[in-house]
Amino acid sequence: MDLMQRTTVLVDGTPTNYAFGLSLGEYRGLPTAGHSGSWASFRTTLIRFPTQRLTVIVLANSARFDSDGVARQIAELYLEEEIGAAPAAAPHLTPGPESSAEPSFKMGPDALAQYVGRYFSPELETFYNLTVEEDELVAVHRRHGRTVLTPTVRDRFSGRRPLGTIAFERDEDGAVSRMLISSGSRARDLRFERQNEPALPG
Repeated sequence: MDLMQRTTVLVDGTPTNYAFGLSLGEYRGLPTAGHSGSWASFRTTLIRFPTQRLTVIVLANSARFDSDGVARQIAELYLEEEIGAAPAAAPHLTPGPESSAEPSFKMGPDALAQYVGRYFSPELETFYNLTVEEDELVAVHRRHGRTVLTPTVRDRFSGRRPLGTIAFERDEDGAVSRMLISSGSRARDLRFERQNEPALPG
């Protein structure tokens, strides 16, 4: 139990909130420990409030189901008298690709074309092909299929799991040279280098 709740640091000394299989943090002023998971269409969340001796577990079989959000809502019902005030809403929220709201940042097919190409990760030994289809930037992976990438600001996009947030970097000449993929607490800034080869058929 002690090992599972002992956080670690990165090689550069940066502390993290991740322990031995548990993410430690807080929600609305209360300490938490837990983990979420996903595979194919399945979504799971376990969140524990150790001081209040409350654990919430949510299991779902839909990729559109927000297991993290539902788990927090359940906790709020049980901890109504102890939980802190809800955080203030952000002044600008960017909807995900499955949201019914209009994206806040639009790009035409010509602008999206600068991101087209094949991106390879030496760490994961896998690649994504990025193409433009029907005025949308699409990431194609042999296992995860096709994912529409929604622009949020310049050189940043959002997509469904496992992609999450995608940030593009440019070289000295201003050309797109790599993309960095972050997916919640599961991955941060996974580097995919843009290759000279054209994107392969999906």
